[in-house]
Amino acid sequence: MKKSVIFFICFVVPFFLFGQNKTEDPIANVGEVQVSPPQFTGINNVNNLLNESSDVLIKAYLAEKITFPERAAVCKQEGTEVIKFLITPEGEVSDITIVNSVCPELDKEIVRVLQTTNGMWKPGLRNNNAATMPQEISMVYSSVDEANGAVMERFYEKAKYFLDKGNQKLYVKEKPSSALKFYNNGIKYLPNDESLLMARGLCLYALGDLDAARRDWSRIEQLGGVNVNELVADLSGQKSYEEMMWILNNSSESLSQNIQAK
Repeated sequence: MKKSVIFFICFVVPFFLFGQNKTEDPIANVGEVQVSPPQFTGINNVNNLLNESSDVLIKAYLAEKITFPERAAVCKQEGTEVIKFLITPEGEVSDITIVNSVCPELDKEIVRVLQTTNGMWKPGLRNNNAATMPQEISMVYSSVDEANGAVMERFYEKAKYFLDKGNQKLYVKEKPSSALKFYNNGIKYLPNDESLLMARGLCLYALGDLDAARRDWSRIEQLGGVNVNELVADLSGQKSYEEMMWILNNSSESLSQNIQAK
C-alpha cells in the first residue's frame, strides 16, 4: 500500500499554496481591531509551533496523509484544488467548502484529511480573544512529474489557451454555452486568475445566470479586484443582447492583453 502511495505522489505531484495564514507577520491591525490568524501547530502542538512555521507544518502533514485517488490518477486528472474552511475558537475545522474541484474523489480525500486536523490548530485572535476565522488552501496536482516552476508554466499556458478559445466563442461566434466549457477548463488550472473569473462571470451573465456570475465576481473582490456592484449596475437594464454584448466586449477588452502580458 505504501508503494502505491509513493507512486501516485510521484506520478501526480502535489504542491501546496496557502492563503490567509502568513506566518512571517501573524498579527495585523484592521482599523482599531488587532487580528492574529489561526496557526497549524501539528500533532505535537506548541512544541512544533515553536520549531516550524504553520505553513511548513500543514504542508508536511497534508503531503504525508493525502493519498491521491486511484481513479483520478488513472484518468490523469490535474488542476488546482482550492479549499476554504473555518477554524473555531476551540481549534476545530468546520464548514469545509470546495471552491475549485479537480475531481470528486480528491475532494473527499482532502476533506477527510482536513477533518483529522481537529485540535491541531491554534485559533485566530481578535483583540486577544479567540475567534472563528477562515483559512484557504490551494493544492496543485500535475499529471506530469516535473519541477514546480515547470508545472505552473504549463498550467498557465493551458489556462491562456482556454481563455483565448472561450473569448473567441463568446465574442466572435456569440456562443456563450460553448465558451463556458472553455472558461471552466481554464479555471480548473488557475482558479484564482482574475481574467478567467471575470470572463466566466461575463459569460454566465450572457447566459442569464446572474447568481453564478456574481459568485465569480465576488471571488475577484475577495482577491482584491473588481467591485461586483459596479459591474452589475453597468450590465443591468440593457434593452438588447447587442447592448449587453457591447458592454461585455468593452469590459473584457483587456482580458487577453492582460494574460498575454503576464
